Amino acid sequence: MTKRILAALLCLTLLFAAGCTLRPVDPVPGTGTTDATEPLPGTTAPDTLPPETTPPVTSETDPPAPPPPETKSVTFVAAGDNIIYKGNWIDAARGQAKGEYDFAKMYARVASVIAGADIAYINQETLMCGDGFDLDSYPQFNSPQKAGLDLLAVGFDVIGMANNHMADKGAKGLAQTIAFWKSVTGDGTLMVGGYEDEADYAGIRTLERGGITFAFLAYTSGTNLSLNAEAPVIPVLDKTVCRAQIAAAREIADVVVVCAHWGKENKMQPNDYETEWAQYLADAGADIIIGSHPHVIQPIEYLTASDGREVLCAYSLGNFLSEQARDYNCLGGLLSMTISVTGDEVRTENVTFIPTVCHFGNTWYNEIYFLSDYTDELGAKHAVATYYDNGAITIKKLTSYLRETIDATFLPEAFR
Repeated sequence: MTKRILAALLCLTLLFAAGCTLRPVDPVPGTGTTDATEPLPGTTAPDTLPPETTPPVTSETDPPAPPPPETKSVTFVAAGDNIIYKGNWIDAARGQAKGEYDFAKMYARVASVIAGADIAYINQETLMCGDGFDLDSYPQFNSPQKAGLDLLAVGFDVIGMANNHMADKGAKGLAQTIAFWKSVTGDGTLMVGGYEDEADYAGIRTLERGGITFAFLAYTSGTNLSLNAEAPVIPVLDKTVCRAQIAAAREIADVVVVCAHWGKENKMQPNDYETEWAQYLADAGADIIIGSHPHVIQPIEYLTASDGREVLCAYSLGNFLSEQARDYNCLGGLLSMTISVTGDEVRTENVTFIPTVCHFGNTWYNEIYFLSDYTDELGAKHAVATYYDNGAITIKKLTSYLRETIDATFLPEAFR
Protein backbone atom coordinates (compact mmCIF):
# COMPACT_ATOMS: atom_id res chain seq x y z
CA MET A 1 0.00 0.00 0.00
CA THR A 2 2.74 2.34 0.94
CA LYS A 3 4.65 1.55 -2.22
CA ARG A 4 1.58 2.30 -4.37
CA ILE A 5 1.21 5.74 -2.81
CA LEU A 6 4.87 6.56 -3.30
CA ALA A 7 4.72 5.42 -6.94
CA ALA A 8 1.67 7.64 -7.59
CA LEU A 9 3.35 10.69 -6.06
CA LEU A 10 6.45 10.12 -8.23
CA CYS A 11 4.35 10.01 -11.41
CA LEU A 12 2.55 13.26 -10.54
CA THR A 13 5.87 15.00 -9.89
CA LEU A 14 7.26 13.99 -13.29
CA LEU A 15 4.09 15.12 -15.12
CA PHE A 16 4.10 18.53 -13.45
CA ALA A 17 7.75 19.13 -14.29
CA ALA A 18 7.19 18.32 -17.95
CA GLY A 19 4.15 20.65 -18.32
CA CYS A 20 5.92 23.69 -16.83
CA THR A 21 8.99 23.65 -19.15
CA LEU A 22 8.75 26.33 -21.97
CA ARG A 23 10.13 25.76 -25.47
CA PRO A 24 12.90 28.27 -26.30
CA VAL A 25 11.75 31.08 -28.67
CA ASP A 26 13.74 31.44 -31.89
CA PRO A 27 15.52 34.81 -32.29
CA VAL A 28 14.20 37.38 -34.80
CA PRO A 29 16.56 37.28 -37.81
CA GLY A 30 19.12 40.09 -37.89
CA THR A 31 18.25 41.45 -34.45
CA GLY A 32 19.21 38.93 -31.85
CA THR A 33 15.86 39.65 -30.18
CA THR A 34 12.82 37.53 -29.80
CA ASP A 35 9.74 38.03 -31.95
CA ALA A 36 7.23 39.49 -29.55
CA THR A 37 4.38 38.60 -31.92
CA GLU A 38 4.96 34.82 -31.82
CA PRO A 39 2.51 33.18 -29.41
CA LEU A 40 3.71 31.14 -26.54
CA PRO A 41 2.75 27.46 -26.43
CA GLY A 42 -0.83 27.14 -25.38
CA THR A 43 -1.67 30.80 -26.26
CA THR A 44 -3.25 32.63 -29.23
CA ALA A 45 -1.65 35.65 -30.93
CA PRO A 46 -3.61 38.87 -30.52
CA ASP A 47 -5.07 40.57 -33.63
CA THR A 48 -3.49 43.98 -32.76
CA LEU A 49 -0.78 45.36 -30.55
CA PRO A 50 -1.86 46.90 -27.28
CA PRO A 51 -2.05 50.76 -27.34
CA GLU A 52 0.84 52.86 -26.08
CA THR A 53 0.54 53.48 -22.39
CA THR A 54 3.34 56.10 -22.03
CA PRO A 55 1.67 59.40 -20.94
CA PRO A 56 2.29 62.50 -23.14
CA VAL A 57 4.96 64.93 -22.00
CA THR A 58 3.34 68.00 -20.40
CA SER A 59 4.63 71.11 -18.63
CA GLU A 60 4.38 70.92 -14.89
CA THR A 61 3.07 74.58 -14.78
CA ASP A 62 1.11 76.91 -17.10
CA PRO A 63 3.07 79.65 -18.91
CA PRO A 64 3.44 82.81 -16.75
CA ALA A 65 0.80 85.53 -17.23
CA PRO A 66 2.03 88.77 -18.83
CA PRO A 67 2.85 91.49 -16.29
CA PRO A 68 0.16 94.15 -15.76
CA PRO A 69 0.65 97.49 -17.61
CA GLU A 70 2.96 99.90 -15.82
CA THR A 71 1.36 102.97 -14.25
CA LYS A 72 3.16 106.27 -14.83
CA SER A 73 2.25 109.50 -13.01
CA VAL A 74 3.17 113.18 -13.19
CA THR A 75 1.94 116.29 -11.38
CA PHE A 76 0.26 119.09 -13.31
CA VAL A 77 -0.69 122.66 -12.39
CA ALA A 78 -2.68 125.17 -14.48
CA ALA A 79 -3.08 128.91 -13.93
CA GLY A 80 -5.64 131.29 -15.40
CA ASP A 81 -5.35 134.62 -17.21
CA ASN A 82 -2.03 136.46 -16.98
CA ILE A 83 -2.86 140.01 -18.14
CA ILE A 84 -0.08 142.60 -18.03
CA TYR A 85 -1.52 146.07 -17.45
CA LYS A 86 0.46 149.32 -17.33
CA GLY A 87 0.57 149.23 -13.55
CA ASN A 88 2.14 145.77 -13.71
CA TRP A 89 5.04 146.82 -15.88
CA ILE A 90 5.54 150.09 -13.93
CA ASP A 91 5.80 148.00 -10.78
CA ALA A 92 8.16 145.53 -12.51
CA ALA A 93 10.46 148.42 -13.49
CA ARG A 94 10.61 149.72 -9.91
CA GLY A 95 14.17 149.54 -8.61
CA GLN A 96 15.54 148.26 -11.94
CA ALA A 97 17.92 149.86 -14.43
CA LYS A 98 16.29 151.72 -17.30
CA GLY A 99 14.57 149.29 -19.64
CA GLU A 100 14.83 146.40 -17.16
CA TYR A 101 11.94 144.63 -15.42
CA ASP A 102 11.39 142.13 -12.63
CA PHE A 103 8.03 140.39 -12.90
CA ALA A 104 9.17 137.28 -11.03
CA LYS A 105 8.72 138.98 -7.65
CA MET A 106 4.97 139.17 -8.31
CA TYR A 107 4.72 135.37 -8.35
CA ALA A 108 7.16 134.70 -5.50
CA ARG A 109 4.52 133.79 -2.88
CA VAL A 110 3.01 131.04 -5.03
CA ALA A 111 6.09 130.00 -6.99
CA SER A 112 6.73 126.86 -4.93
CA VAL A 113 3.54 125.20 -6.25
CA ILE A 114 4.37 126.18 -9.83
CA ALA A 115 8.01 125.07 -9.72
CA GLY A 116 7.09 121.92 -7.79
CA ALA A 117 4.84 120.55 -10.55
CA ASP A 118 6.19 118.35 -13.33
CA ILE A 119 4.23 120.48 -15.82
CA ALA A 120 2.82 123.97 -15.20
CA TYR A 121 0.56 125.74 -17.73
CA ILE A 122 -0.57 129.38 -17.91
CA ASN A 123 -2.76 131.41 -20.28
CA GLN A 124 -0.63 134.41 -21.30
CA GLU A 125 -3.31 136.87 -22.34
CA THR A 126 -1.19 139.70 -23.75
CA LEU A 127 1.19 139.99 -26.70
CA MET A 128 4.95 140.52 -26.35
CA CYS A 129 5.87 142.08 -29.70
CA GLY A 130 9.36 143.40 -28.99
CA ASP A 131 11.20 145.74 -31.36
CA GLY A 132 9.17 148.31 -33.26
CA PHE A 133 6.21 148.31 -30.86
CA ASP A 134 5.52 150.53 -27.87
CA LEU A 135 4.30 148.99 -24.64
CA ASP A 136 0.53 149.21 -24.39
CA SER A 137 -2.28 148.34 -22.02
CA TYR A 138 -6.06 147.96 -22.33
CA PRO A 139 -7.64 147.58 -24.82
CA GLN A 140 -4.79 146.67 -27.21
CA PHE A 141 -2.08 145.08 -25.11
CA ASN A 142 1.65 144.78 -25.72
CA SER A 143 3.83 143.72 -22.79
CA PRO A 144 7.59 143.60 -22.12
CA GLN A 145 9.15 140.36 -23.27
CA LYS A 146 10.83 140.13 -19.87
CA ALA A 147 7.39 139.22 -18.52
CA GLY A 148 7.53 136.07 -20.63
CA LEU A 149 11.06 135.21 -19.58
CA ASP A 150 10.05 135.55 -15.94
CA LEU A 151 7.12 133.17 -16.40
CA LEU A 152 9.60 130.52 -17.55
CA ALA A 153 11.97 131.36 -14.70
CA VAL A 154 9.19 130.97 -12.14
CA GLY A 155 8.53 127.46 -13.44
CA PHE A 156 5.83 127.55 -16.12
CA ASP A 157 6.51 124.97 -18.81
CA VAL A 158 3.61 125.50 -21.23
CA ILE A 159 2.55 128.97 -22.38
CA GLY A 160 -0.86 129.32 -24.00
CA MET A 161 -1.48 132.33 -26.24
CA ALA A 162 -4.74 131.52 -28.03
CA ASN A 163 -7.01 134.33 -26.83
CA ASN A 164 -9.09 137.31 -27.91
CA HIS A 165 -6.11 139.70 -27.72
CA MET A 166 -3.96 137.81 -30.25
CA ALA A 167 -4.67 140.31 -33.03
CA ASP A 168 -4.28 143.47 -30.91
CA LYS A 169 -1.14 144.55 -32.82
CA GLY A 170 -1.95 143.13 -36.23
CA ALA A 171 -0.22 140.35 -38.13
CA LYS A 172 3.26 141.75 -37.50
CA GLY A 173 2.77 142.03 -33.76
CA LEU A 174 1.44 138.48 -33.56
CA ALA A 175 4.23 137.14 -35.77
CA GLN A 176 6.89 138.76 -33.60
CA THR A 177 5.26 137.43 -30.43
CA ILE A 178 5.21 133.92 -31.89
CA ALA A 179 8.85 134.28 -32.90
CA PHE A 180 9.76 135.44 -29.39
CA TRP A 181 8.11 132.47 -27.72
CA LYS A 182 9.64 130.03 -30.16
CA SER A 183 13.07 131.49 -29.46
CA VAL A 184 12.84 131.03 -25.68
CA THR A 185 10.96 127.72 -25.41
CA GLY A 186 12.07 124.20 -26.22
CA ASP A 187 14.08 121.62 -24.26
CA GLY A 188 11.17 120.86 -21.94
CA THR A 189 9.02 123.97 -22.45
CA LEU A 190 6.67 124.98 -25.24
CA MET A 191 4.26 127.63 -26.48
CA VAL A 192 0.88 126.57 -27.81
CA GLY A 193 -1.82 128.58 -29.61
CA GLY A 194 0.48 130.73 -31.78
CA TYR A 195 1.19 129.45 -35.31
CA GLU A 196 3.26 131.03 -38.08
CA ASP A 197 1.21 129.50 -40.90
CA GLU A 198 -1.06 126.57 -41.76
CA ALA A 199 1.84 124.11 -41.82
CA ASP A 200 2.85 125.19 -38.33
CA TYR A 201 -0.77 124.94 -37.19
CA ALA A 202 -1.01 121.36 -38.48
CA GLY A 203 1.84 120.23 -36.25
CA ILE A 204 0.83 118.82 -32.85
CA ARG A 205 2.95 120.22 -30.02
CA THR A 206 3.97 117.70 -27.39
CA LEU A 207 5.87 117.57 -24.12
CA GLU A 208 7.26 114.49 -22.36
CA ARG A 209 7.44 114.03 -18.60
CA GLY A 210 7.98 110.88 -16.58
CA GLY A 211 7.56 108.61 -19.58
CA ILE A 212 4.20 110.21 -20.50
CA THR A 213 3.75 112.16 -23.73
CA PHE A 214 1.35 115.12 -23.50
CA ALA A 215 -0.20 116.85 -26.50
CA PHE A 216 -1.37 120.44 -25.99
CA LEU A 217 -3.95 122.07 -28.27
CA ALA A 218 -5.22 125.65 -27.85
CA TYR A 219 -8.15 127.48 -29.43
CA THR A 220 -10.06 130.74 -29.01
CA SER A 221 -13.69 131.60 -29.71
CA GLY A 222 -12.52 134.73 -31.55
CA THR A 223 -10.39 137.89 -31.40
CA ASN A 224 -11.21 141.52 -30.68
CA LEU A 225 -9.67 142.65 -33.97
CA SER A 226 -9.26 140.98 -37.36
CA LEU A 227 -5.85 140.19 -38.85
CA ASN A 228 -6.85 140.58 -42.52
CA ALA A 229 -3.96 138.28 -43.36
CA GLU A 230 -3.54 134.57 -44.08
CA ALA A 231 -0.66 134.29 -41.64
CA PRO A 232 -0.11 134.00 -38.76
CA VAL A 233 -3.01 131.64 -38.04
CA ILE A 234 -5.68 132.36 -35.43
CA PRO A 235 -6.68 128.96 -33.97
CA VAL A 236 -10.43 129.52 -33.79
CA LEU A 237 -12.72 126.89 -32.26
CA ASP A 238 -13.93 124.96 -35.31
CA LYS A 239 -15.48 121.52 -34.93
CA THR A 240 -13.91 119.97 -38.03
CA VAL A 241 -10.44 121.25 -37.18
CA CYS A 242 -10.67 120.41 -33.48
CA ARG A 243 -11.85 116.85 -34.07
CA ALA A 244 -9.11 116.22 -36.64
CA GLN A 245 -6.36 117.69 -34.46
CA ILE A 246 -7.50 115.81 -31.35
CA ALA A 247 -7.52 112.56 -33.35
CA ALA A 248 -4.01 113.30 -34.63
CA ALA A 249 -2.88 114.10 -31.09
CA ARG A 250 -4.24 110.79 -29.78
CA GLU A 251 -2.05 108.96 -32.31
CA ILE A 252 1.18 110.37 -30.86
CA ALA A 253 0.40 111.21 -27.23
CA ASP A 254 -0.76 109.47 -24.07
CA VAL A 255 -2.65 112.52 -22.74
CA VAL A 256 -4.43 115.22 -24.75
CA VAL A 257 -4.93 118.60 -23.04
CA VAL A 258 -7.19 121.13 -24.79
CA CYS A 259 -7.04 124.80 -23.76
CA ALA A 260 -10.14 126.77 -24.77
CA HIS A 261 -10.58 130.56 -24.57
CA TRP A 262 -14.36 131.06 -24.37
CA GLY A 263 -17.30 132.33 -22.35
CA LYS A 264 -18.69 135.61 -21.07
CA GLU A 265 -16.56 138.00 -19.04
CA ASN A 266 -17.40 138.42 -15.34
CA LYS A 267 -19.90 135.53 -15.34
CA MET A 268 -19.21 132.81 -12.75
CA GLN A 269 -21.29 130.17 -14.50
CA PRO A 270 -20.48 128.75 -17.94
CA ASN A 271 -22.89 129.61 -20.72
CA ASP A 272 -24.35 127.18 -23.25
CA TYR A 273 -21.51 127.86 -25.70
CA GLU A 274 -18.95 126.70 -23.15
CA THR A 275 -20.82 123.61 -21.99
CA GLU A 276 -21.69 122.47 -25.51
CA TRP A 277 -18.13 122.95 -26.70
CA ALA A 278 -16.73 121.20 -23.63
CA GLN A 279 -18.85 118.13 -24.31
CA TYR A 280 -17.85 118.18 -27.97
CA LEU A 281 -14.13 118.29 -27.08
CA ALA A 282 -14.59 115.47 -24.57
CA ASP A 283 -16.41 113.33 -27.14
CA ALA A 284 -13.70 114.08 -29.71
CA GLY A 285 -11.04 112.62 -27.41
CA ALA A 286 -9.74 115.32 -25.04
CA ASP A 287 -8.55 114.01 -21.65
CA ILE A 288 -8.38 117.39 -19.86
CA ILE A 289 -10.02 120.73 -20.77
CA ILE A 290 -8.70 124.02 -19.36
CA GLY A 291 -10.86 127.10 -19.99
CA SER A 292 -10.05 130.80 -19.80
CA HIS A 293 -11.34 134.31 -20.67
CA PRO A 294 -14.21 135.11 -18.23
CA HIS A 295 -11.68 136.73 -15.79
CA VAL A 296 -13.55 135.11 -12.90
CA ILE A 297 -13.60 131.55 -11.62
CA GLN A 298 -16.14 129.09 -13.02
CA PRO A 299 -17.02 125.51 -12.01
CA ILE A 300 -14.88 122.41 -12.36
CA GLU A 301 -16.54 119.12 -13.26
CA TYR A 302 -16.11 115.72 -14.85
CA LEU A 303 -17.81 115.15 -18.20
CA THR A 304 -18.67 111.69 -19.47
CA ALA A 305 -17.42 111.34 -23.03
CA SER A 306 -19.28 109.35 -25.67
CA ASP A 307 -16.83 106.46 -25.19
CA GLY A 308 -17.39 106.42 -21.42
CA ARG A 309 -14.20 108.21 -20.37
CA GLU A 310 -14.34 110.71 -17.52
CA VAL A 311 -12.92 114.03 -18.75
CA LEU A 312 -11.91 116.79 -16.32
CA CYS A 313 -13.13 120.25 -17.36
CA ALA A 314 -12.26 123.53 -15.63
CA TYR A 315 -14.36 126.19 -17.38
CA SER A 316 -12.34 129.15 -16.08
CA LEU A 317 -9.53 129.51 -13.54
CA GLY A 318 -10.04 133.27 -13.18
CA ASN A 319 -7.32 135.90 -13.31
CA PHE A 320 -3.83 135.08 -12.12
CA LEU A 321 -2.11 138.45 -12.56
CA SER A 322 -4.13 141.50 -13.59
CA GLU A 323 -5.33 144.91 -12.44
CA GLN A 324 -9.04 144.62 -13.03
CA ALA A 325 -11.49 146.61 -10.98
CA ARG A 326 -13.74 144.22 -8.99
CA ASP A 327 -13.07 141.90 -6.08
CA TYR A 328 -14.23 138.86 -8.05
CA ASN A 329 -11.65 139.67 -10.74
CA CYS A 330 -8.92 139.31 -8.14
CA LEU A 331 -9.87 135.75 -7.16
CA GLY A 332 -8.18 133.07 -9.23
CA GLY A 333 -6.42 129.84 -8.57
CA LEU A 334 -3.97 127.09 -9.42
CA LEU A 335 -5.58 123.84 -10.53
CA SER A 336 -3.36 121.05 -9.20
CA MET A 337 -3.62 117.32 -9.97
CA THR A 338 -1.80 114.07 -10.52
CA ILE A 339 -2.19 112.59 -14.00
CA SER A 340 -1.74 108.81 -14.16
CA VAL A 341 -1.55 106.64 -17.26
CA THR A 342 -1.97 102.85 -17.24
CA GLY A 343 -1.99 101.40 -20.73
CA ASP A 344 -4.63 103.43 -22.60
CA GLU A 345 -6.35 104.63 -19.42
CA VAL A 346 -5.84 108.24 -18.27
CA ARG A 347 -6.84 109.26 -14.74
CA THR A 348 -6.79 112.63 -13.00
CA GLU A 349 -6.35 112.23 -9.25
CA ASN A 350 -6.02 114.53 -6.22
CA VAL A 351 -7.61 117.35 -8.22
CA THR A 352 -7.47 120.52 -6.11
CA PHE A 353 -8.25 124.16 -6.89
CA ILE A 354 -5.86 126.24 -4.77
CA PRO A 355 -7.40 129.74 -4.56
CA THR A 356 -5.23 132.81 -5.09
CA VAL A 357 -5.67 136.58 -4.78
CA CYS A 358 -4.06 139.12 -7.09
CA HIS A 359 -3.16 142.03 -4.82
CA PHE A 360 -2.22 145.54 -5.93
CA GLY A 361 -2.37 148.79 -4.01
CA ASN A 362 -2.69 152.44 -4.92
CA THR A 363 1.04 152.55 -5.56
CA TRP A 364 0.78 149.16 -7.27
CA TYR A 365 3.13 146.66 -5.57
CA ASN A 366 1.58 143.70 -7.35
CA GLU A 367 1.72 140.32 -5.63
CA ILE A 368 -0.18 137.06 -5.93
CA TYR A 369 -1.16 135.54 -2.57
CA PHE A 370 -2.68 132.23 -1.66
CA LEU A 371 -6.15 133.01 -0.32
CA SER A 372 -5.16 131.11 2.82
CA ASP A 373 -2.44 133.74 3.43
CA TYR A 374 -4.47 136.82 2.52
CA THR A 375 -5.97 139.12 5.18
CA ASP A 376 -8.74 141.68 5.51
CA GLU A 377 -6.06 144.26 6.33
CA LEU A 378 -4.51 143.72 2.90
CA GLY A 379 -7.95 143.78 1.33
CA ALA A 380 -8.68 147.22 2.82
CA LYS A 381 -5.57 148.58 1.09
CA HIS A 382 -6.34 146.93 -2.24
CA ALA A 383 -6.70 149.29 -5.21
CA VAL A 384 -10.16 147.82 -5.88
CA ALA A 385 -11.15 149.82 -2.77
CA THR A 386 -8.66 152.68 -2.71
CA TYR A 387 -8.33 153.43 -6.43
CA TYR A 388 -11.43 152.02 -8.16
CA ASP A 389 -13.63 152.81 -5.14
CA ASN A 390 -15.43 149.45 -5.38
CA GLY A 391 -15.28 148.52 -1.71
CA ALA A 392 -12.80 146.59 0.39
CA ILE A 393 -11.85 143.05 -0.50
CA THR A 394 -12.75 140.73 2.38
CA ILE A 395 -11.89 137.10 3.05
CA LYS A 396 -15.56 136.40 3.72
CA LYS A 397 -16.63 137.69 0.31
CA LEU A 398 -13.86 135.91 -1.60
CA THR A 399 -14.59 132.66 0.23
CA SER A 400 -18.27 133.05 -0.61
CA TYR A 401 -17.46 133.38 -4.34
CA LEU A 402 -15.25 130.32 -4.07
CA ARG A 403 -17.74 128.04 -2.33
CA GLU A 404 -20.64 129.11 -4.52
CA THR A 405 -18.70 128.34 -7.68
CA ILE A 406 -16.29 125.46 -7.11
CA ASP A 407 -17.61 122.10 -5.88
CA ALA A 408 -16.25 121.22 -2.44
CA THR A 409 -14.75 118.04 -3.90
CA PHE A 410 -12.11 120.19 -5.58
CA LEU A 411 -11.38 122.60 -2.71
CA PRO A 412 -8.69 122.40 -0.04
CA GLU A 413 -10.00 121.19 3.31
CA ALA A 414 -9.88 124.69 4.84
CA PHE A 415 -12.39 126.03 2.29
CA ARG A 416 -14.93 123.20 2.14
